[in-house]
Amino acid sequence: SILEAIYLLLSQDYIKNFIYSYDVFRNFPLNKKNIQFVFNNFDLNKKINIFTRLNKDILLSLKISLMQSSIVSISDNLNENKDITIHFNHKCQKNEQENILTIREIKNIEEKTGVVERQYQAKEYVNKSNAIYFPVNIFSFESIYFLRNIRMANKEEKLVKYLQIFDENIKDVEEINGEILIKSLDFNQKVPLKIFGYGFIKFFNYICALVSNEANYILIDEIENGLHYKTTKKLIESLIELSRKNNIQMFISTHSLEFLSSVEKVANEKEFKDLGVFNIYRYKENVYCKHYQSEQLKDLLNNGIELRR
Repeated sequence: SILEAIYLLLSQDYIKNFIYSYDVFRNFPLNKKNIQFVFNNFDLNKKINIFTRLNKDILLSLKISLMQSSIVSISDNLNENKDITIHFNHKCQKNEQENILTIREIKNIEEKTGVVERQYQAKEYVNKSNAIYFPVNIFSFESIYFLRNIRMANKEEKLVKYLQIFDENIKDVEEINGEILIKSLDFNQKVPLKIFGYGFIKFFNYICALVSNEANYILIDEIENGLHYKTTKKLIESLIELSRKNNIQMFISTHSLEFLSSVEKVANEKEFKDLGVFNIYRYKENVYCKHYQSEQLKDLLNNGIELRR
């Protein structure tokens, strides 16, 4: 939830990504039936308020609320066909933008099915930065867009160089008929990316996004899933190197002490100090956060301090 909040706040097309977070990442269609689950404790009168400061002086905020007419229609079963309207208020310093997302369900009485339409007005966004979010379900990520941009910028050799860190037999990557194909010494022909293991597919997607260099922020949820311990160090080294070169800030969630230990070792080897660890946990009715600097991480791990409450 925290990564999704950061993603919405730092993205330009926040409404599109709001829809995408439910339809694709959660496989939970954003429609009239499910809209209640967007709001805290299913209270439709509560507003979502996300805000932060960039570089200590740029205030960025996003407010999301359900318009009153929609609240009434949801509670009234007789008005099933009434549109749902969600209000967005986005601010970046003195620049402010209002927008409306309309969710409309078109019923087919004969087939007893329905189609959900979403409409909102395209505007020039007040936030000029951009973010990429990698959910746990990595297969929902469309890396082909980044591969095309890499090829347009003649960065294929750079991409292959990093992929060879994971698998030295990789020789080339290309797109044919909308499918990503890999040329590898392990096969006598080019093969689809999807036949590779889960760990390589994750690595491929992360590296594509970083080499393409089209985002200021990259967010990765539960990065350790599907990764072999031998490849974890290689991945961390690549992430640090590319984020440094391209000035990309990364937000990564993990439940793995092994991953944290690898991060600490690689950061120390690379003399990478721009690292913060946030331990977020719930206690009774509240959520708390402890912030540790990179130089504290080694001592915490060596002393067996639990960072995964």
